Amino acid sequence: MRTLNDEEVEEVEDILRERHPLFFNGITISDIFPPFQYIPCLNKDNSKQKPDQEKILPKDIERSDDPSGSVIHSDGENTSKSFHILGFGTVAYLDFHRYLMILYGIIVVLLLPSLTIFLFYGDGRRVGSSIFTRMTLANIGFTSALCKDVTLAVGNLTLTCPTGQIGEIVSFGIIPSEGVINDACLPNEETTRCNSIIDFEKVQANLEARCVGKPYCTIDVFKQISTTGPEECVSSYAQFYTQVYCELPKSEVGDRDILSIWFSVQILLTTLAYIGFLFFLRKRTSQEYTEWDAQTTTLSDYSMHYSIPEAIFNDYKERVYRDKRINPDLKEDIPSHRDQEINTRDYEEENLLFGFKLFLKNEFERILKEQQAIKYDDDDLVTISHIHLGFDHTYLHSLLQDRGSAIKKGKVEKKENIEKKIVDYITENKVYLSTPRDAYIIFETEESYHRAMKFTSIKKCGSELPTTQWRGTNLIFSSAKEPSNISFESKFKSRAVFIGKVIMVAIILVIALLTTCYLIFFFQDRINRLNRQYPEVNCNAVVADSTPEMLNDYAMLEYFHYESSDKSDETILMLNTDNLQCFCDNLRDDIGYLDAYNKEFNIQVLGHDINGKVCNDYLQSAIFIKATAVILPVMIIIFNVVLKMLAINLVYWLHIENRTVNIAIIQSVVFILMFFNSALAILLINANIEGFNDDGVFFNGLYSDFSDDWFDKISMFFISPMFAQLVFPINAFLPGYIIQKVLAMLDRNFSDKKLYKTKCNLAYDYADLNSGTEHLLYEKYPRLLNIIFVSSFYGFGLPLLPILIFVCLIISYFIDKIVIALYHRKPPLYDDTLNVVSIHLLKWAAFFYIAIAFWMLTNKQIFGNDLKPIAYQAQIEYYDHYILEVPDTYQECVVLAVALLILGFLIVDLIYRLFYPLYETTNQEEIEEFEDLPVFSKALNVKNLDFWVNEEKQIREKYGYKYLFDEFYHKIKERYNSATERKNLRVKHTSHKEHISDATNYDLLYMNNYSHKYAYIPASQRRGQTIDNDSNFTRRVLDFPYHQDTQISFYDPGHAFTNNSCRGEETKEQPLKKLITHVVV
Repeated sequence: MRTLNDEEVEEVEDILRERHPLFFNGITISDIFPPFQYIPCLNKDNSKQKPDQEKILPKDIERSDDPSGSVIHSDGENTSKSFHILGFGTVAYLDFHRYLMILYGIIVVLLLPSLTIFLFYGDGRRVGSSIFTRMTLANIGFTSALCKDVTLAVGNLTLTCPTGQIGEIVSFGIIPSEGVINDACLPNEETTRCNSIIDFEKVQANLEARCVGKPYCTIDVFKQISTTGPEECVSSYAQFYTQVYCELPKSEVGDRDILSIWFSVQILLTTLAYIGFLFFLRKRTSQEYTEWDAQTTTLSDYSMHYSIPEAIFNDYKERVYRDKRINPDLKEDIPSHRDQEINTRDYEEENLLFGFKLFLKNEFERILKEQQAIKYDDDDLVTISHIHLGFDHTYLHSLLQDRGSAIKKGKVEKKENIEKKIVDYITENKVYLSTPRDAYIIFETEESYHRAMKFTSIKKCGSELPTTQWRGTNLIFSSAKEPSNISFESKFKSRAVFIGKVIMVAIILVIALLTTCYLIFFFQDRINRLNRQYPEVNCNAVVADSTPEMLNDYAMLEYFHYESSDKSDETILMLNTDNLQCFCDNLRDDIGYLDAYNKEFNIQVLGHDINGKVCNDYLQSAIFIKATAVILPVMIIIFNVVLKMLAINLVYWLHIENRTVNIAIIQSVVFILMFFNSALAILLINANIEGFNDDGVFFNGLYSDFSDDWFDKISMFFISPMFAQLVFPINAFLPGYIIQKVLAMLDRNFSDKKLYKTKCNLAYDYADLNSGTEHLLYEKYPRLLNIIFVSSFYGFGLPLLPILIFVCLIISYFIDKIVIALYHRKPPLYDDTLNVVSIHLLKWAAFFYIAIAFWMLTNKQIFGNDLKPIAYQAQIEYYDHYILEVPDTYQECVVLAVALLILGFLIVDLIYRLFYPLYETTNQEEIEEFEDLPVFSKALNVKNLDFWVNEEKQIREKYGYKYLFDEFYHKIKERYNSATERKNLRVKHTSHKEHISDATNYDLLYMNNYSHKYAYIPASQRRGQTIDNDSNFTRRVLDFPYHQDTQISFYDPGHAFTNNSCRGEETKEQPLKKLITHVVV
């Protein structure tokens, strides 16, 4: 345990200020939510220290049209507290979230009339349903086939339609008392044995007279049959069955037509709201990104990327060696394609790589000066400030990261072993590792940058058009990405290895998805089988249709028939268990669950011996169904989390160079996995398509359409997770927040944080412990997309979903905005890629909404009386509802036409985007658009200057080689020294309402994520010889291609000790036995 000194405290504050700029700039709740500005108690300034304008830059320089002007680094209240400080990616996410919230507010308003109709339309006979079922499309009533039976001992059969009235009398008959299949609804081999005691014409007429046109009726069975006949047909245990259609009255059919018109209008309005929102958001995102880019100065505004052909470097190297007479036997056969000789004597005083940089600088400046001026016809403005060369150091990055981890953990022996590996690897691969592959060219002026843009690649129909030839190769530049957006360790991977990884990742994710689907199927299939075996019954009706003695006897017979059957799905559909369920429920209520579960019966009923625990299977099944109904939604949420983490790690394993593309792929993959698990898996598992014989995972369920039973039983699998989404933002934030705070308190032994006590020996590690967590956009976007798509799929029939999502969006927006401003770290400078990808995905949400709503709208059991008979009471009811069926009404045709139009647009858009790269062209308007940026050397803030100047100073004075060009180095050194002499500046975050200067460096060690992994401390922040030596080794390894062509040391021997862990441990480190050297050849 130690106390940070004043310099370390300043360093910690600088790091925290950089990571949490809004918090340290004093942002208040009214700044986060402007409508709250009228509440005084919410406007307390949170700033730790007001940034002083005079402490930011050496002088104020007015902005002008002169291209050599400087950035105005003012720190106005409004700009320093703007979310634009966090980069466009964060601002775009918050805007995306906010506009989704507004969209769903509009959708909720459009759905309220439908929700009101769902709640209050009908005759109120669905009182047994839950409140959530009564808020669905099912509550307005479905027509259905109704089949009931009653024992002859009871004598009266009551038929009650759940909705509508009794229409057609489909069938009736007698099930003999000895019939194994006692659940018949249509004539079969067993019921025909009793046809002789029924006068079918008379019974038909009687039933039509007593029941047709009524919501319910009671039938006197003995008035319908003869009491003389076979014993099995007239005994008290024989059953009379009747099947009727519960239909809509003709007057109500007209009302349904009116409802259909309203629903069609509501579907179209909601779809138009979706589409209008998408076009508005896409246009606004594009405009805001253009404005943000124009108002923000970043390194990419000055930088171009050039892939160095190996022949260019080899030709240069040949001439250097020839001119220096390093290899006198080298032949003088210079290729004839060279348009200009290389005068290497201009670079004799420099080492090979730095000389090559000078060569590129002079050649590129010469070529650009020959181009037509963009805005300023002054060749002196065509200047290159710096060129950063990129090498294939993929394995070195991995070794340095392992070494950095060993340093921070105080593992000296492991660190030394890794250092030995590094030196051996460089020695064995020195030629390959010192061959430059990339050049990041940083121009001093905007004129230079725009002239270079003329050399960007132009394609037409997949072929590159002729470009400028330079030394036998095409001179092609490309816009450089932000350094924080580049994964440098992933740039030079093998294409074959990458494709192999992609295939492996795809296979693993498919297997993982199928595994979760199978687990969901396992539980849901078990529920479906149990629901077939033990369908929901109304025991009051069952008791009324029987006598207590017969209820018990029939329960025993139903148990016997089940136990003696083959227990196949087909057989289970034929067996009745109504009496068994009611018997066991009564027994459970009388003697308790465990006693009823274990009670054994040894009796004889109608000549059948009943032996066993009659209620064992039913009671166990009832508990399983109830428990699974609660567990399964939770399982889906857990599976989504597991799939999300798996997808994130696997996509990161691919090592995609562009971090934004990497995040976009993660976002898309995570969303697809979550959506399939949340919305499609349950739907497909419970679906049952007529004529589709499948014993697999899908299409083997209980529901052939969106029926009233589907809304009653399955809809909760989509509604329940949405209630969990209400508290998800809090649940997602609190664990990371609590863990971070606990670790910080443990580090300082619960002392006051103002005392700056710590077990860490690096100020950076202390700042890391006391910083907020990362704001992971790749977790935010998939969640939003998932709930939006679930709502699009089922929102028309389940209007409660959009309402819940609207509330979810409000809660998550407020929480996200607060924690982003006050807690999360400043993210990398993401562009608009994530937003654009999300918008493109949401186009399909609009189509899914109108397509699924159209399918529900054309359901003939809601708006018509088209029904099919069922053979058994538990049989799956199929409906004549087909995809290719022509709509019956005008409004349905309109909805279908709009759906097909949207589908056509999406397909064309998809094809266009797949083949767009083949027709890519340079945007000349973009080339000509000037932002009047300051010169690069004056766009650097103090932090940039501090790093550039002190690193270059150490490299030159201590190691004798160069990284920066002399002209640029002296320019920034003079500016930095002037600033430090005047104000003794500390590094602070700077901002401006028009230009947030965040110009950085392509040097890996400038970027916090790499310097922290490598345990590297910048030269200006060194406090201790051991830390100095550890960091020097990292610098020398990464810069080894720049070393002079003489023996030099990678490592400074004579370490006193290493004390770099956060555990308060001091570990001795012995000097290396020999000087590790290397010669660049």
